[in-house]
Formats: sequence, structure tokens, C-alpha cells
Amino acid sequence: NHYEAYVEVRKPINDGDFTDEDLKRFLNENEIVFGIKEDEIKAIFQQNKFNQRILIAQGERVINGKDGEIKYYFDRKTEIETDEHGNVNYKELNLIKNVKKGQKLAESIPPTKGTEGCTIFGEKIAQKDGLPTVLPTGKNTCPDPDNPKFLLAEIDGHVKLKGKTIEVEPVFAVKGNVDFSTGNIDYIGSVIIDGDVQSGFKVKAKNDVQVNGFVEDAVIEAGRDVLIKTGFAGKGEGKIIANGTVMVNFCENENIICKGDISIGNYVMNSNIQTKGKLIVTEQKGLIVGGEIYAVKGIEANVIGNQYFQPTALFIGIDKDINNKIKEKVSLLSKNAENSLEIEKALNLFAKRKLIKKELTEDKKVLMDKLTKAKEKLEKEEKKLLTEIEELQKKSEAFKNSVVKILEAVYPGTSITIHNKHTTVSETMKYIYYKYTDKEIVAVDLEDSE
Repeated sequence: NHYEAYVEVRKPINDGDFTDEDLKRFLNENEIVFGIKEDEIKAIFQQNKFNQRILIAQGERVINGKDGEIKYYFDRKTEIETDEHGNVNYKELNLIKNVKKGQKLAESIPPTKGTEGCTIFGEKIAQKDGLPTVLPTGKNTCPDPDNPKFLLAEIDGHVKLKGKTIEVEPVFAVKGNVDFSTGNIDYIGSVIIDGDVQSGFKVKAKNDVQVNGFVEDAVIEAGRDVLIKTGFAGKGEGKIIANGTVMVNFCENENIICKGDISIGNYVMNSNIQTKGKLIVTEQKGLIVGGEIYAVKGIEANVIGNQYFQPTALFIGIDKDINNKIKEKVSLLSKNAENSLEIEKALNLFAKRKLIKKELTEDKKVLMDKLTKAKEKLEKEEKKLLTEIEELQKKSEAFKNSVVKILEAVYPGTSITIHNKHTTVSETMKYIYYKYTDKEIVAVDLEDSE
């Protein structure tokens, strides 16, 4: 490999037949000129290391430099931490990572230089020096004027790694409750509420919403995640709408619409849930009972329904938005067909007049030309709609393998729809999951799950 040379010297018949000088000449004749191990060569003859493989020349490997890197001074983890039992401590969760103005956020570690290499044939191998890195300056951050390798926060706020840049977002903090003393909140950053959100009020944030207390019949809208450390309950007039994830300890008689996963610690009761992710209710009671649950990527709960057979409807692998778009496209396709039929009737009348050699008036010719072009346009729209419907149907198929996993029991009164198949639970079942097949929805023992 041009970096190592080994030699095996057979024992000379007579002393002096072949010496260390002869071996050096042999190496030189074979152009092995770098990294010669003089001591090893002498040892062969002085210590009789004959008839064995000896390393007698070794080159220097090239060592490339390390690229510069960024050292972060804040916690970049986004995973929710749990204890050894898998339980989430809702009182200790903090989605918001607060930083103070002037606080150190990151450090640019400079690159290192490499070391040149050389083969045993004296060939120099150039090293590659490490490449410098760029300080990830983003919104509301700046290099330290006294030491530009450090990145500082320019304001008090919430720090996040966004792509390859660090940003500090302002956070609106409510020390008490959201009530008549504060009015509704509509904020461009993240919102933290130390107290409760009372009935009839609305909290809207472009980023995250964290409520350390209780949410009554209020509306919470977040561009990203929602965390409610206690519960969400009322008379059914409350709603959470989130583009990210939702975490709440319990939900009763309320509504949640979410694009990410929903984690509800204790129970969901008589509520309407709609998520494009998963619904997970596996801590404490881990109960889902009553209401309608739409969870595109599946449901996992300890108990579903109750011994009083309370109706509980689960819809899995069904994206309501996609289904509504399909219905909308099908409706347009139907109207398109009706319009095409009317145009076809009119064109047929003009065609009959031609057959009996009745000359069309000029205005009728203009109308016929317009109708022909309109028909061609409708045909193009029909092809486009059919293509769009087909693509939406493929998307609709994507989550038919989502499952309903029951860690303890599911009771009669529970209905389950997965993709386009439906079943009702007729007897209490334990430790199972429901999955979709082409023929029907089937129940499988959890032990048999892969």
C-alpha cells in the first residue's frame, strides 16, 4: 500500500554472505527511501532474526485537518423526557427555552491544519486543511463585539435552532390568568401563561403556547406546539388548533384539531379530536371514552370505551382534509360533465342543420366556434380533475396501515373505521390491536405484533 515494507531474510550460509549494508542497497535499488528502520535492519543480523517477516520501512500517513464546528450553549433537544416508567411529568415540561439579552448561545471552534504524508518511496502526499465554519447568526442574535467567535442573544426571548441558524424569538409572558385583566392575546412569537385561560377568551400565537394552569371553554391557536400542564375541560365551546403537537393532561367535552401528534396524559372524555398524527393516551387511566376521534397515523390507549357501552367512534387512516378535497373535485367533475352534455346537445343541433344543408347564420357560426372551444376546455379540465382525484386517492391510501392499539381493554359501544373499512366492538377485548386488511378490520393479540 506504499506505506509499509516488510522483508524476510533467509539465514546466510556463511557469515558475511549478506549483510545489513546489502539489505540497505536492496531497498535503495527498489526505490524504498523513506522511513527506513535502521535499528530493525541491524537487529536482523545482530539478533539472528532470519526467516521471519520484519517491518523495515514505514511511511507517514497524511492527517487531514478537522473542519471547524459549532459548540452550542443551549439545549437543542426537542424530545419530551420521561421517567423510567415512561410517564411524562407535565409540571416540569418546558417547550420554551428562555435566554437573556447578552447570553452566550454558540461558539465557532476554528478548524485544524493537517499534516503532510509521505510514502516509503519518498512520494509526498498533500494534506487537506480543515474548513472554517460560519457562526450561525440569525434573527435577534449577533457576534460578541469583544470576541467574534461567540454568538450572543440580542434580546430576552426563546432560542431555537432553525435550519443552520440560531434565532431568538420574543416570548409574551402572562404572569397570572388570561381573563378580563388581559383580554384576548394575539402575539407574533410564543406565549407562556402562568395561570389559567378562562372561558370565552382566545390565545393566538404564531409559535408555541404553554399554559401552566387550566384551560376552560377558551380557544387556543398556535402556529407550532401547544402544552397545557393541567387540563382542558368545559361545555364543548373550547378549541385547540395547532400546526405542531399538542400535550395536555386530560381533555373533557372539548375539541382539538392538530397537525402533529397529540399526547393526553390521563383521559379523553366526550371530546372531538382530529389529528394528522397519532393520538397517544397511555398514562395514568389512559382512557378514551365518548366523542369522535380522527387520528390519521393511529391511536394508542390503555382503555377505550367503558362497561356502560358508551358510544365511542374512532376513525384511523382517514385524512378529513384529503377526503373533503376529493369530494370537492368529484363535485366539480360532475358539474363539468353536466356542462359538457349541454354543449354536446347544442353542437349536435348545429351538426343536424349541416346534414340537411341548412346554412348557419354568421352569429350561429360564432356561437358554434365558442361552444367547440368551451368543450375542449372542459375536456382538459376533466383530465386535470381526474389526475388530481387519483393523486388524492393515493395520498388517502398512504395511512391505511395505521392501527388502534389497546394496552388494556376495549368495550362494546366502540366503533372503529380504518381507511374504508368499518367494525364495531361486540364484546370486551383485551391486549389487542386493530388493523386494516383488504377484506375487513381484524383484531390481533399484542403479543403477535411485529
